[in-house]
Amino acid sequence: ATLCDNEIIAEYYTDRESIQRIIDECFTMDIHCVAHFSQSDIAGLLSAGYKVPDHFLIDDTILILSLLDENRQSYGLKKLAKDLYGIEMDEYKEAASGGLDSPRFMKYGKLDVMVELKIFCDFYEQLVESPAYDLYRNHLMPSIRTFADLMQTGCIWDIKHGHDMYLKIVPRIQDLEKRIYSKIGKLNLGSTQQLANRLFRDLGYSSDGLTVSRKTGKVSLDKKNLEALAKRHKVCRDIITWRSLNKMLSTYLSPYMNRMVSCGKVTGMYSLHSDTGRTRCSGENLQNVPTGFKNPDMKDLVIRDGFIARPGK
Repeated sequence: ATLCDNEIIAEYYTDRESIQRIIDECFTMDIHCVAHFSQSDIAGLLSAGYKVPDHFLIDDTILILSLLDENRQSYGLKKLAKDLYGIEMDEYKEAASGGLDSPRFMKYGKLDVMVELKIFCDFYEQLVESPAYDLYRNHLMPSIRTFADLMQTGCIWDIKHGHDMYLKIVPRIQDLEKRIYSKIGKLNLGSTQQLANRLFRDLGYSSDGLTVSRKTGKVSLDKKNLEALAKRHKVCRDIITWRSLNKMLSTYLSPYMNRMVSCGKVTGMYSLHSDTGRTRCSGENLQNVPTGFKNPDMKDLVIRDGFIARPGK
């Protein structure tokens, strides 16, 4: 999409030669390139075999809006298009159902880049005049290519190690559930509300000394409160271990294994926008991989042991 006499004009291409030519012409230090979640787009181009220069001038509308308004619940392009301009956009899978050369997907592709460029035109000057501009231009944007390379390169994960861990974890989860149910009765252990009702209302556990959630005004069963309860009630130690093992499965082991099977590497999806002011990693989380556990029931479960360096690395 380009701006011509204040009118946004979009074209659509699928042939590789045209796309590579556009990349060569646009990804320079002389042209403002605009994208929404740019490192993901660049990682996608690299993964598809296109050559992207190491140095270019790019602006990212998801970062522009997150720096100007950090309290938004969503920075997804479809939500922004509706909230800012009243534009309803197709879902990607629905638009692509007839093929990438179908009129419906061509319309989707054009609308996608037109909305991105409109957001840039409407909000960029506000960012330039804000205190956040230095952070944006001199720190966040220069790191875009690095994060794109991280996402495209990924890590190798040992599937056999994953299978061995899986065979250790599942029986332990099952044993813990039996022990917990024998003490407090059967319930959905993943529901903090059900668990709180069972412990405090049905079983009469004291909530003295426990912190209260600012949102609900009730005692939250976070790890800190469960640790305090575990000093009085042994079953709460089992609940903490149960949670940790399930998180290991759902956050690390299963996503890593599925990704290795589907594409041969674990990549992760890095975001430079977050309400905490730091990067975050979703999909397969590679940013917060635990080094190990003090819990004796989990000492032999080390996620990091599954990563394999490439030859020479």
